[in-house]
Amino acid sequence: MGAILAQTIPLSIGAAISPLVIMVALAIIGGAHPKPRSVAYVIGFSVTCVLLLGLGLFGVDLERAHSGGSALGGPTASLISGVVMLLFVGYLLRPHRKREDHRAEGHRRKWVTPDSSLWIFALLGAFMMIIDLSSIILLVEVLKVLARADAPFGQEVVVVAIAAVFTILPAVLPVAVAQFGGARASAWVQKVG
Repeated sequence: MGAILAQTIPLSIGAAISPLVIMVALAIIGGAHPKPRSVAYVIGFSVTCVLLLGLGLFGVDLERAHSGGSALGGPTASLISGVVMLLFVGYLLRPHRKREDHRAEGHRRKWVTPDSSLWIFALLGAFMMIIDLSSIILLVEVLKVLARADAPFGQEVVVVAIAAVFTILPAVLPVAVAQFGGARASAWVQKVG
């Protein structure tokens, strides 16, 4: 595992160097309604990154199964984890109930749909991950290292998770600083954006 990490962590750090992703996140933070829009952007970016890496891991395991290597539940586990991730994201992005004043509404409950622009920002995050070709090329190299290493599925998942975390960092860090850094950090990030 140490040899695999020694080969993949530099590739993952290279995938994290994405100035365009950071600039878009800063532009969103500097705009109107920065908190929900920036979170939607991060969710779209992260889900797309995880799906791309999950599909790549599924391909590595499928190739190993066809070549006669040991793929103990590899393709199936990858597919199931991808479906679970999609269901979880769908659950997070569903319309939420908002309780209204029962006296004013005559004891009716309304379904309040989220701001339609949030979907646009989630799609923008997904689009930014798809067009971030330098990161995708480096992530493909991570998957090639895994294919050559013939590591157990659990180690592959750990390596892919580390690569995903590094790749998602450029989208998450500006948003996290603006969200949790307090008023001074938020003002600085908006000034930079």
